[in-house]
Amino acid sequence: MGIGLDIVEVSRFGSEAHPRLEERILTPGERGRVPVSERRRREYVAGRFAVKEATAKAAGCGIGKTVGWQDIEVLTDRAGRPAVTISPEVLALLGWEDVSIHCSITHSQRLVAAQVIVER
Repeated sequence: MGIGLDIVEVSRFGSEAHPRLEERILTPGERGRVPVSERRRREYVAGRFAVKEATAKAAGCGIGKTVGWQDIEVLTDRAGRPAVTISPEVLALLGWEDVSIHCSITHSQRLVAAQVIVER
């Protein structure tokens, strides 16, 4: 159905920006899992940002009218893998009923990259 890739600099998510940025980008469930360490916190927020951007790219619409930050949630499954959930309303708008969403996030000290594949 779609594939998306995004890469961001971790430094964009520094401590001076994170309270407002986190509230805008992260769902309540994601905010409840933000790490305490400043370095891990920046990586976590950057990773969720990248996954959401990659998901919107897979949808072919980007973040905006059809898909918003709060419509996509990235939590971890029991094995610790990132798991993407999209609101039912947006899934219906995209025609993505009965899809599987696969996600991978990788970090370096400076960069976070995410890839999303959506298949039926």
